[in-house]
Amino acid sequence: MKPSDTTPARSRYLKVIDGRSQPIRGLWKTRKTGAFYAQLQIDGKTAWIPLPKAATRAQAVDELNKLKTERKDGKLVVVKHAPKLVDAIESFKADARFLEKRLSTRKNLQVYFNLWVDQLGQKSVKHIRKTDILQVRQKLRNEGYPGFTRSKVGRKTGNHYVEAVMQVLKFCEENDQIAVLPVVRREKAPKGEEKPRPEVIDDLQFKRLLAACFGPVPKRRLVRDEAGQMVKRYAGEQSPLGEGNAKLLHNYLRFLALTGAREQEAYRVKWEDVDIERRVVTVGADGLSKSGKPRDVNCSPELERLLREMHAGRQPDSSYLFPSPQRGDKDIPAKTLRPSFRCVREAAGLPKLAFHAFRRLFISKCVMAGVDYKTIASWVDHKDGGILIGNTYSFLTADHKADTAQRLTFFDRPTNITDLPKQSAG
Repeated sequence: MKPSDTTPARSRYLKVIDGRSQPIRGLWKTRKTGAFYAQLQIDGKTAWIPLPKAATRAQAVDELNKLKTERKDGKLVVVKHAPKLVDAIESFKADARFLEKRLSTRKNLQVYFNLWVDQLGQKSVKHIRKTDILQVRQKLRNEGYPGFTRSKVGRKTGNHYVEAVMQVLKFCEENDQIAVLPVVRREKAPKGEEKPRPEVIDDLQFKRLLAACFGPVPKRRLVRDEAGQMVKRYAGEQSPLGEGNAKLLHNYLRFLALTGAREQEAYRVKWEDVDIERRVVTVGADGLSKSGKPRDVNCSPELERLLREMHAGRQPDSSYLFPSPQRGDKDIPAKTLRPSFRCVREAAGLPKLAFHAFRRLFISKCVMAGVDYKTIASWVDHKDGGILIGNTYSFLTADHKADTAQRLTFFDRPTNITDLPKQSAG
């Protein structure tokens, strides 16, 4: 526990009395809530230390005695300076732990920080309470903040905003700038609310998506909605994607479904990461995967055919499997294929499908093929040995479950068993 050097107004506090009606030295409680505080002299200064774990007088006395022991051992450090949140955020951004994060992660955190600077930036970090953080999150969830979010945010995004500011406050606690770290837990779904199952696709839907890459697709255009605002919506006209974009997206979707790679990882795979003779593709060789480590994905016959097909038609001026169509003289991978994918999935009748569905498709296919979970986990960069695969990712099709049931034998005697003649005892 890190005590604060700020002495609260004594008019708000009462001395704690023992069983003999005598005040307990160094122990106080608030008039309003009855929360316990310890008052100790540390390095010649009076420090007030909250005792959040103490619910009774006896517990408060125990906590007070523990603090006296820590003071005797020199483990108590007085908090001497508590910066404003805006300054604490700048200090956190200059710390090595923040600078070691991926660029995309730092950009996302900066978006979250901008909101906290606007809402609580001028408040001292030692005065930021759990209620302050919860109020900001609740407004995000119910209304959103104009200029920061277009509308109210979901539960997951609201938790991301809270986690960002908690990183800063934890940094302040480690640097002895605040005494007590607010405890703000992640918002969970209410009891009884069914968690939506991630969207999965079957073989026919996958084939329909691949076919839609080369057919006419609806185009998104800026149109006025009922309120007169300009928004992007699918217009009535349809036209095919450009030949280059269509083939690029077609190969990309097949690659995702046959490797289980994440969206951004797949863009960055180079031909030097592909060893067709050994039938291995290295994903994350640039060190930018989610775990920061490369992993080898062994080629199935279909993946090997895809890679050989792509290699035969590769563009000689690019080292990437999926080069950017707007790269010019630069050798850079495609930044995103989402605009083309939105049009294709709309044409295929799957308007809400995400790229991550192909990762689930790969894992489910592996499970149904009988591949052990540990091997699948090594292919898709899971460090839990396959626990997440069994709980979340694997999806068994109705045909697979029906075929599996037909192969089971419980009580009937198998017909291919022949009894051997018994030998006589003599």
